[in-house]
Amino acid sequence: MKIILPLLSLVFAASTFAAPMNATSPANVEHSPENVSVAGPKPSKSMFGGYRALNRSIKNRETSITRDIIFEYKAPRVEKFQGQYYWAVPFTYATVYSSPQHLYGKPLSDGVAITEARALVSHGRVAYWLYDAPRPVHSSIPVR
Repeated sequence: MKIILPLLSLVFAASTFAAPMNATSPANVEHSPENVSVAGPKPSKSMFGGYRALNRSIKNRETSITRDIIFEYKAPRVEKFQGQYYWAVPFTYATVYSSPQHLYGKPLSDGVAITEARALVSHGRVAYWLYDAPRPVHSSIPVR
């Protein structure tokens, strides 16, 4: 419980509901580790956390995801997306969603979803942010 309350307050304070203009569903992506040079140089990590290309894109407001809601970055890998090769940097983040059911014009409940997404990086710049809209799931965590 000590971890959940700060997480919820962090997510509510730092999240937005708007999706970026280039947010795309991550379907139909091929993995191809043998074509590493085609995607440009591998994204470099920042000494302040995360990856430089992602941090720069977040700072320039190219996505609604912020650095403070990202929990974990995974190792970049080469992926083919829409006929081009990119470095895909997977990460895990928290987002807030509203219940689709309404009572007196207000949502019944808000929730926090922990989900995975990827940023596709080519030659040091984020070309696409790939993530799906969060879906409500039932949790085994008791709510008091």
